[in-house]
Amino acid sequence: MASAVLSRMQFVSHTCADMQELLGEFARGAGAILLAEEVIVGSAIGDLTRALAAQPPWSDVPLLVLARQGADSHAIRHVMDEFANVTVIERPVRVASLVSTVRSALRARRRQYEMRSLLEGLRESDQRKTEFLATLAHELRNPLAPLSTALALLARKKPDTGEAEKYYELMRRQVEHMVRLVNDLMEVSRITRGKIDLHWSSVLLDGVINDAVELSRPLVEGAGHSLDVEMVDCGLVVRGDGVRLTQVFSNLLNNAAKYTPPGGKVRLVVHQHRAGRP
Repeated sequence: MASAVLSRMQFVSHTCADMQELLGEFARGAGAILLAEEVIVGSAIGDLTRALAAQPPWSDVPLLVLARQGADSHAIRHVMDEFANVTVIERPVRVASLVSTVRSALRARRRQYEMRSLLEGLRESDQRKTEFLATLAHELRNPLAPLSTALALLARKKPDTGEAEKYYELMRRQVEHMVRLVNDLMEVSRITRGKIDLHWSSVLLDGVINDAVELSRPLVEGAGHSLDVEMVDCGLVVRGDGVRLTQVFSNLLNNAAKYTPPGGKVRLVVHQHRAGRP
């Protein structure tokens, strides 16, 4: 009778033959559970308790119980003690009361699903932020090696002005690189979106490779490797972000240095691939 009333009011309901069928349908998803107190007997109440206790933290499905007149039976008292989100509807029940109670329960259930979506969005945002910060932290480490090397050479060799100029130029490039990365870090909106914006321009590939080698050389030499760079085609221009391209090639060289046995050889060859070539 309840199902017929709800159907007339445009609610989608499913009538279950027993508690096991109800629990199976509940596992697939439900807006609310409507029970007559007569079915809450024996092991059924235990099965229902375990199913509701296994809900994820965001979920608290409303339980509506149609009770005998007086609503003072042992089953009703047990339900009231056992479940937090329960509404007892005393029979005989007016149609308007049943409909309004079900509508309120479904509205509350809808808010739970909205809260789940909000939590998932926050979780995804936090994951993007974590990945973004981890990427930048990794990138910020790379310019420190050539800076440290240049400072050590200046302190140890005390070169004249002409020779020292190349070390100052190296340090200037690495500082500019770090400034760009720190600016990315300070863009809070990018962190939230987990997005790194690219500064597109025409980039001379020779300069990108030279900067990447400069970044990676301390790690390569520290592992006792020899580094062979072969620019087959010089003057190649690509469309991209020079800083990010430098980081890409530097990461490749760093990985090569890290996973090549000590005293190995790292070789980097740059050439243009032309259509039609094998």
